[in-house]
Amino acid sequence: MTTIRVRDIRHKCYVSIKMGKGDMYKIIRENISGKSVLDVGCVGAIKSAVPKDGNNYLHGFISRHAKYCIGVDLNETGVAKLNEFGYNCVVGDAENLDIGDKFQVIVAANLIEHLSNVGKFLESAKGHLSPEGSLLIATPNPFFLWRFIEIVLRDNFAMNEEHTCWFDPKTLGYLLLKHGFRVRAMYWSTSYHVKPHSYFVRAARCIRGYFCSGITVVADIP
Repeated sequence: MTTIRVRDIRHKCYVSIKMGKGDMYKIIRENISGKSVLDVGCVGAIKSAVPKDGNNYLHGFISRHAKYCIGVDLNETGVAKLNEFGYNCVVGDAENLDIGDKFQVIVAANLIEHLSNVGKFLESAKGHLSPEGSLLIATPNPFFLWRFIEIVLRDNFAMNEEHTCWFDPKTLGYLLLKHGFRVRAMYWSTSYHVKPHSYFVRAARCIRGYFCSGITVVADIP
């Protein structure tokens, strides 16, 4: 098990975080079941998944397992489409949330790497967390083994052209601590529900955690 040390500038100390391993969907389900949830960036990969499919579409999965779920996204067309399928979604800016309610869990899966100012999102999320609420963030791992293989083979690698930044466990942990959050758990994660089971992804996770495809963190406000 990997243990990372993250500097906490607010308390002038270092925090040790043990990295677990798991499937992003399972981690999300364990933390949202029977709770009120705000899903930030709910539209997500709407073009590559069927919104009414609660197994393959993340917002559908979250809505199915949560007690109550609201989705928020800047994509007006996507929000309208989700509402047509019976979901409860609103148009809003992740960096300036104004939902008028508090939630037991805020989920931001595959979101922060698209933002211009992640710090503004974290501060905005604070105002929508209920006491003892949790913030769950999932983001791609920049050190995913396949990226290195692509670089070796073709001196380039595929990436989402809308990404603005990368995070590894240390930088993400540092940012959360800087904005007053406490890291409860952090995982090297995969997303088997998004793509068919991949022997390569499994093997990468077994070789080294740092070669895993994603990072998932559960944080709260102490």
